[in-house]
Amino acid sequence: MIEKMLTPHVDIRWTTEATWFSSSDAAVVRAGVLLLEAAARSSQPATLPDNPETLARMAGVSLETWAAKGECALEGFDRVDGGWRHRAMFDLQTAVQERFGAQLQELAASSVLASLAVDEFPLVGEVKQ
Repeated sequence: MIEKMLTPHVDIRWTTEATWFSSSDAAVVRAGVLLLEAAARSSQPATLPDNPETLARMAGVSLETWAAKGECALEGFDRVDGGWRHRAMFDLQTAVQERFGAQLQELAASSVLASLAVDEFPLVGEVKQ
C-alpha cells in the first residue's frame, strides 16, 4: 500500500470551513493551517503524533499557547492510536488507494526501472541543434 499521497493535498474547504479559520487569534489560524499541511506530508496517511510538545512545534506555537488553544486547531482530526488523524484527508487517501492503488504501484515500479536504465529509457528527447 502506498503510505502517503503522491502530492500533498489539502482541500481548501478543510481550511475555510473550520472554526479555527475564522478565529480572531492569528496564532490559532496559523496553527490550523500548519497542522493540515503536516498531516498531508505525514508518512502515515493524514496523521499527526499525540505528543503535545511535537504538536506545538508543528503548529508554530509555544507549549503554553498549545495548552490553551491547541484543541481548536485540531478540528477535523480524530484521536487514534498513537496520535490524531484528519477524517476527510484519510477518507480521500483511502479512496484513492482503493481505486488507483494498483496503477500507482505499477507506475512507481516502472519509474524506478526507467531511472535505473536511463540508456534503455531516455528521460529526455533528442536534443535538436
